[in-house]
Amino acid sequence: EPLPFTNANRGDYSPSLTPIEEEHLKEETQKLLDNGWIREYDGEVANILPWVLVPQPHKPSTPLRMCLDFRQLNRYLVSNPLRDMVNCRDTLHQWRSVKRGYTLDVIKCYYCIKMDPIHFKFMVVMIGGRLYTMGVLPFGICIAPKVATAAIRWLLARVPYPVSAFLDDILIEEVDDSVVLRSNGEGKLSVDPPAVVAVREALARGGMLCKPTLVIGSAGSRALGLDLYLHEGVLMWCRRDDQDITIEVNYDEDQPRLTRREVAGWGGRLSGHVPIAGWVRPHTAILLRTLSKLPWDADVDLYILNLVDYLQTKLYREGDPAHGVWYCPRPSDAVAWHIYSDASTVAMGATLSYETAGGDKILVRDASWLLDSRAELRHVNVNELCAATRAVAWAAPFVDGRVFLHIDNECVRSWIQSYLNGRSVKRGGMSTTLVGRRLQAIYDTAEAFTEFAVLRVASEDNPSDVLSRIDPAYSRLLESANAVEKDAIDVEEDLANSGAVVSDGPLFSDSWELDLGAIVEAQYDDEDLFAIRRAIRQGRLLPEHVDVDLQQVFSECELDEFDVLVRRYRAPGQAEEVCVPIIPEALRAEFVQGLHGCLCHAGQRRVLPMLTSMGWFPSIVDLAVEQLQQCDICARRTKPLLVGHDIGLFSPGMLANASPFSIVCAD
Repeated sequence: EPLPFTNANRGDYSPSLTPIEEEHLKEETQKLLDNGWIREYDGEVANILPWVLVPQPHKPSTPLRMCLDFRQLNRYLVSNPLRDMVNCRDTLHQWRSVKRGYTLDVIKCYYCIKMDPIHFKFMVVMIGGRLYTMGVLPFGICIAPKVATAAIRWLLARVPYPVSAFLDDILIEEVDDSVVLRSNGEGKLSVDPPAVVAVREALARGGMLCKPTLVIGSAGSRALGLDLYLHEGVLMWCRRDDQDITIEVNYDEDQPRLTRREVAGWGGRLSGHVPIAGWVRPHTAILLRTLSKLPWDADVDLYILNLVDYLQTKLYREGDPAHGVWYCPRPSDAVAWHIYSDASTVAMGATLSYETAGGDKILVRDASWLLDSRAELRHVNVNELCAATRAVAWAAPFVDGRVFLHIDNECVRSWIQSYLNGRSVKRGGMSTTLVGRRLQAIYDTAEAFTEFAVLRVASEDNPSDVLSRIDPAYSRLLESANAVEKDAIDVEEDLANSGAVVSDGPLFSDSWELDLGAIVEAQYDDEDLFAIRRAIRQGRLLPEHVDVDLQQVFSECELDEFDVLVRRYRAPGQAEEVCVPIIPEALRAEFVQGLHGCLCHAGQRRVLPMLTSMGWFPSIVDLAVEQLQQCDICARRTKPLLVGHDIGLFSPGMLANASPFSIVCAD
């Protein structure tokens, strides 16, 4: 009897299956054996891959998909595996320009692609204590979708009809107006037209067979996982009716909790397969980012359950925004295109709409991108400009002719319009280079359009506004998640890395973590802080020579379990109490200047809240402001270095011998 989890290498994956799931697993394993997709193996073994199960409740024939655990390999192939789960693929947008055509679905597409025997030693699996090898393209490796798409496109390369393929789905456009599209009640063709016959024959040469042909727009038709239907004569799309977007949130400790695999799959179903998702996108992106540090099959913590519960409740209360008009014209067929962008301290959002002859604007797709830690600290105007640049680049492959960019920030609108008109844009500070690059990128992209204009739109009329923000209640739940992460920092490891002496390196690491070893050592060397340490250990009062400011906060000082002298207080600009190390006098200047440098010499409004939430010393705000005001980079008091040049370097003879992209002169 096939038992893939008996005497098998499972790594850190040990699923608990119900009796029904056990039966499905046995059936699926037997299919693999009977069809020869896995075969017994007695050759060289490079590694034994664990099985990973992915639930597919919408597929009665395969409720459990048996995948292989390629996580270690996937890390080297994909830099951000969760990014594609937030925004919809571009292929779906391209398919929506087809009003009259058909869709085909390849049967067992991955298993039709054979693996080269030289790879068998890397594809070994264990079933019932015996070794087998995967002879076909397995599920689980991140490049499998591109491999399947490339194989199908290669087979269809000589088909004399307009076709497009993505994974195991194929779109065929019917260009012959004389062909009558007759379908049954389920949207399936009774007789295949010549275009479909040519595609089926081309795929059959590669051993691929297809399911019955579906007519686009007929009852029961489907394209890339979306249901299509007619509403008042207009072809519309919505989520698949057999794809459940509910998830059971169980807070009972006696019941099994949700795993990262289940929550990530649910998040992907919410936003990754629909061209319009509205507010669901940024909320799902935040959830997936929070999940990214957990093992694939680990139980999620309580705060993640709260995020899931909030998102699902909001979905029921406000309704699913994933629906819209199916048809989207080709770039040159629309009257005009309208791109909307917006940004906040959390995310950037963009939407694309086209204008009809009657002046109506039809929304066709949207996208959302979370900000990284550095972008969160940039000025809001810079983030608005970055959002506009990204929105234009995101929409550029699908628009042409008259294009309008809508922004709800007048300053950024003025920057872009001035730059497009050839006027200089006044900018300064550390973001000078970034602003210049973004403006140039918009200028270069807009050159290809017949007409390009930047318009101001009110925030309440900007459809991208909901794509760049999250609800305050959801944000408060995230704060609890951040608190858990802070509590999980391994301070003991930080101390061990620095040894028994003060580190010669910077006080802040690249990820803005303090060198606590250096701080503890300097605390012992500081006379006042050493006196506080001794008083806390011996439970007595402070001696009179200790600074008055330190005496006043003595009741808030304590020694944590790693011997770091900390103060627990409500920092200025913080909504909650923080517990931070007390910075000795010898490290105060380095502490302020180091954090100021990590924040790219941002202004006091951004530096001071971060400063007071990472450390404390007497009169921290006043002394920090004094040091920040003396910063040469911010005050621009650094004298330029004048270097004499040999004018001969720029002579025609010199330049004539210079190769492209070589350095002629540097100062």
